[in-house]
Amino acid sequence: MDEYNFVFSDNYKKINKKERKATARQKLYEKYLEIVPYPHLLELEDIKSTNIILLNKLKNVSGSVKVPKRWKHKNLFPHSYTKKAFNFPLPFKFFKMEENTENRIFPKLGITSINPRKLCEAFSLIDYPLSGVGDVFDFTWSHEMKQCVPGKLSHGLRSALGMTELSPPPWLFKMQKMGPPPGWVDVKYPGVNCEIPKNCKYGYEPNGWGKCIEKIELTLSQNNLEDKFNIHNQYTTLSYLDQVSNTDAILNTDATPNTDAILNTDDILNTDDILNTDATPNELNNETIDNGETY
Repeated sequence: MDEYNFVFSDNYKKINKKERKATARQKLYEKYLEIVPYPHLLELEDIKSTNIILLNKLKNVSGSVKVPKRWKHKNLFPHSYTKKAFNFPLPFKFFKMEENTENRIFPKLGITSINPRKLCEAFSLIDYPLSGVGDVFDFTWSHEMKQCVPGKLSHGLRSALGMTELSPPPWLFKMQKMGPPPGWVDVKYPGVNCEIPKNCKYGYEPNGWGKCIEKIELTLSQNNLEDKFNIHNQYTTLSYLDQVSNTDAILNTDATPNTDAILNTDDILNTDDILNTDATPNELNNETIDNGETY
């Protein structure tokens, strides 16, 4: 009997039926993560369905209506959420709903009829934004929108992109070309509709903030280098001139064209031979040059 003492030891803990089901469901969930075509959409509750793979495919279909995530939560309202008191819209505040006992006891003809023009004016002022097609209304939208501020990157996202404190956001160059997004016109984006932060420079070199708001100021490097912006060199190093194509290269505006190559001084006629300062304007019109052309 001493050989079987481990079976009856005090350390042995019985597992009830509920815990056994939970562990079995977790093992199935980890198994189906490798089988399912869209593992990021698979949830632990999907294991109970009859056809798990079909359900996972239907979740990724475009235009499908998503179920709110809070359906499985015990608490309907999230933490730090306060439900606002119901208030009548602005048009209804002007219509007092006090009863008139005289009109109720002795009604008159035409009082109860509603003027359609007044009814239209009352409801025309109510212009609530509507949700998109397939979006189920969720009262926590306004609560979640307060936590997300447009135009600001979190510390974790900056470290994932390899950005420093002086690095521009990834959408800066596209916004300078296309303009700010129409849904967030009032937001100030540095480098687009407001000044860039301190210790930052304009230009297209690494950690450069692109085009200046008032005028183009490109800070090009020396030693015959030109700047090219792409994903590989924005936060690393410059690209050399022989590696940059003619279409992607940014020309140096400080360089002036060689006037000796464009203009040949030998081809220009000597003005002293043509014009006579002592002659009058009428005499100049009649004066001819050796090649037969009138001046």
